[in-house]
Amino acid sequence: MYSKTLLEQLPKPDLHCHPDGSLRLTTLIELAREHNVTLPSETPEGLRELVFKDQYRDLPDYLHGFAYTCAVLQDLEALERVAFELGEDCLAEGVCYLEVRFAPQLHAR
Repeated sequence: MYSKTLLEQLPKPDLHCHPDGSLRLTTLIELAREHNVTLPSETPEGLRELVFKDQYRDLPDYLHGFAYTCAVLQDLEALERVAFELGEDCLAEGVCYLEVRFAPQLHAR
C-alpha cells in the first residue's frame, strides 16, 4: 500500500475534466451573486449537502448541479476565472497534464 503523502506528491494526468464541473464552491457562490442566479444554499456546506454530494441517487441527481454551474458561466470573465482557478487547483493537486473538455453551447445564452 502506498502512503497518502506519496500519492499526493506523484505527478498525475487528468484526461477528462469539465470546467463547469470543477468550480470551487466559493467561486460558484460569488458568481451566482454577480449574475443573479439563485442557489439552493449560499454556503459551501449547504451546497455539498443539497447539490454537490459525496453520493448521488442517479444520473439526473448528479447532473442537477450543472444547472447552477452553467448558469453562472455565461460571460468571458466568469469562464476565464474558472479556467484559471482550475489550473491552480490542478497544479496544487500535482496534475502535470490536464485535458479540458468544453461545450461552448452550454455557455452562450
